[in-house]
Amino acid sequence: SGYIYNQTGTLEMSELGGLAKKLRFIGVAFVMAAMAGCGLPGFLNFVGEVSVFFGAWQVPTLRVVTVFAVWGALIIGAVYMLRAVRAAMHGEMSDKWANLSDANLWRKLPYAVLLVSLLVFGFFPKLLAEKIKPVTEEIVNMATVSNSAPAQVVETNAPPALPNPTETPATNAPSAEALAANAPALESPATNAPAATTGTNQESAIQK
Repeated sequence: SGYIYNQTGTLEMSELGGLAKKLRFIGVAFVMAAMAGCGLPGFLNFVGEVSVFFGAWQVPTLRVVTVFAVWGALIIGAVYMLRAVRAAMHGEMSDKWANLSDANLWRKLPYAVLLVSLLVFGFFPKLLAEKIKPVTEEIVNMATVSNSAPAQVVETNAPPALPNPTETPATNAPSAEALAANAPALESPATNAPAATTGTNQESAIQK
């Protein structure tokens, strides 16, 4: 706590002790901040930690890392914070801290606002989650696209397939539409042949 450092001039746990007897409000704020740092349910830190742990657990390759993270955040963090609270706030107070004074009303205000915010958003996390959801979705989409981009580049840079020399190109074969269009032109000489034969027969009859 910055207030404790301003009053004592040190942050060495071995030199502190029993400060809760003189700094009642700061002692309560110190304990609540330590519990929030441990991720105790009811504080905003708990919501953030649980969201990260559940999100990481859904990835099979990160499950081992998630187990170690839970161990470090909940167990080791709690032990460290509780020992800090005991060493600084409880036990025998040294005589050199007898003149310490608790925070006045003006200095209590920032601590009160911070602690109330941690509790309100801890019990009602949607008040804050709904505000940041659109931005976080954009960040996730950007990360997803950037991770899949190299695979797409490799696919687009692949060399085109070479044609098989043993196969006849399909463009040289006439289509069915072309054959149907040329059919009347091929049949026209046959249709005109009887007319020519009839003309020659009439000339021979006149001459006779």
